[in-house]
Order: sequence, then C-alpha cells, then structure tokens
Amino acid sequence: MLPYEQCAAVFKEIGERFIPASSIWRQTQDYGERLQICVEQQRQQVSVERIVLPDSRYDHDQRKAVSMDGGMVNIRGEGWRELKVGAVFDVETRLERNPQTRQLEEMAHGVNLHYTAVLGTKDAFTPALWALAVQHELPTAKERAVIGDGAAWIWNVAEDVCPDGRQIVDWFHAVQHLAQAASTLYPDEEDTKSVSSGSEPTKTISTWDVFTKLSSRFT
Repeated sequence: MLPYEQCAAVFKEIGERFIPASSIWRQTQDYGERLQICVEQQRQQVSVERIVLPDSRYDHDQRKAVSMDGGMVNIRGEGWRELKVGAVFDVETRLERNPQTRQLEEMAHGVNLHYTAVLGTKDAFTPALWALAVQHELPTAKERAVIGDGAAWIWNVAEDVCPDGRQIVDWFHAVQHLAQAASTLYPDEEDTKSVSSGSEPTKTISTWDVFTKLSSRFT
C-alpha cells in the first residue's frame, strides 16, 4: 500500500488524472467501511456459537500453528490505536544443518501463512483470529501450537482459539523472560547479566544452565 501522496502521483503519471491525496483518503474511508461490514458478517457466520467441529477421529494430519502479537499504530485523525495481528500457518520440518552443532537436524518452518489484523482490544481481535483459524482448518488439526511472546493476553486468546494446542514462547522472548528471572534471583552474578543483555553467556554457563539453576531454586 502506497501513502496517499504517492498514490496521487501514480494516478497522475500513469492514469493521467489528477486526484488529490485528500480525495483518495476519503474514498478509502468509504470503501473501507463497506469492506469492514462484509468482513464482520463473514466472521459472524463462523462464530464459535455457530461452528460444530467434527469428531476428533477425523482430524487431519497437517500440523498447524497460530501466532499473534500486538502493538500501537498512529492513525491519521485518530492518534495512537491498539493493533493486534495474527497468523495461521502450516508447520513443516526440513532436514538442515544446525549452525551451532553442524549436525543435520529436523528444523521446523512456518509455511502457507495467512494473516488477519484488528484495530482494537483482544476482545475484538479474538473473533477475527477464530474466523481465520476455521478458514484454514486449525481447529481440526491433530497437532496444533500457539506461538507468542508470553504476554498474558495472548494465552487468553489462545484459550478461545486453540485451547488444547501446545503453547510455545518464541526463543527471543523466552531468553528475555529467563534473563529477568535470573537477574531478580541472582542480581550479582555476571553470568546472569550476560543473559540479560540478550547475548549467550560466554563463560561456562549457557542459557540452559541458567534455566536449570533457576529450576533448582524451586525444587
């Protein structure tokens, strides 16, 4: 999508028509509202109350996953708004060489990605993600996973969209959460400080060592 000013320049150069950027903006608002109504109607047709899933014996073998994240975006005339984005995709494994061990291992990849996004809270986002999940057969997959950064709202949405899926915190954020816990419990240890900085410890302790060290604290 081009900014409105660039769209006006494209119309002038290619279409030989002068259309002010403000006119393009008004048209996008008009047709955007119409499109939003159609999308909402489609989502209502596949709401949780209307969908009856088949018996689990008929679940398909394609491994599926759903991932989501949130942030803030600055909307013209509205200011900063909450944005939620989700993706549903197939998971396939490929035999690849591990860059650390140099050994051939099965590596998971997300393929055939499909997205949805909502300006609003998780309550507005959940029906949109559920509709995407139904469209791409996430609820009827034998193996399902939810991938997120560990934020509480993500797991709340996961309970509605993929309640029995395996919940996975992505590696980057998993290390961050681990570092926060390590720094709280062991604030004076250099090894935990290296994890907090976002890097793998360079001495004798690894990220896994930090994890086991924290685990022993509670056992």
